[in-house]
Amino acid sequence: MASIYKHRNSWQASVTVNGQNRKKNFASPKEAKAWAASFATELQQAHAPHLGGPAHATVARMLFDYAKLYSVGKRRISQELARINRYLATARLPTWALTRGESARQLTLVAAKPQAGAALPSAFEAHQDALEILRTMPRVDGRVTAGWRPAGCETCVAT
Repeated sequence: MASIYKHRNSWQASVTVNGQNRKKNFASPKEAKAWAASFATELQQAHAPHLGGPAHATVARMLFDYAKLYSVGKRRISQELARINRYLATARLPTWALTRGESARQLTLVAAKPQAGAALPSAFEAHQDALEILRTMPRVDGRVTAGWRPAGCETCVAT
């Protein structure tokens, strides 16, 4: 929230977003309003969720980031990547491939394209398609229209 007021011989803009407060002096109230608006949007964007928030975050996307950030330093990385890659493949996300760096201890992860030939059970494929439609639907107050159910998927319940 921004407030602009006269302070001594200048105009002062004070912006508070999520407990962070910043003040700056200006010659005119017009400059103060412009700075306050731009700084408030900058602070709000800095606090935006990394994976898009609870409406867009999935376990697969979190596992993808987890492998990139935390799995690299582990001793049993190949076993962990195998488990994560199975999950990523079913979620149609790129899988991770392990490559050796210049030194034997340096490991890097390279994102590989999703495998086109990976066959999934037809029921799971229908469920996955329905959930993809559900994720992309517009929401009112964070919820899809009550009673909506994806066609062809008996296990999906819209929330």
